[in-house]
Amino acid sequence: MFKNGFGAIDMLIALVIIAALFAFAMPALKGVGGGNLKDSSINYESVQEQVDNKINEIENMRMQSVNYNQQSSNQEF
Repeated sequence: MFKNGFGAIDMLIALVIIAALFAFAMPALKGVGGGNLKDSSINYESVQEQVDNKINEIENMRMQSVNYNQQSSNQEF
């Protein structure tokens, strides 16, 4: 009976030690993740330009398809 209680106490002590290590290591781990993009070397302006160019291309293709559909409907009548 003493062994069962001793195993539970060991488990609780191990959990306390793991929690303490986690609490001490957490500030160091916060900067490691990829969620912090403020200090990254990504050029936001070039990304914005690429997005704008793609949007302009899509709008141009859409207008071309609308014009083509209008021309084809006008030719049928």
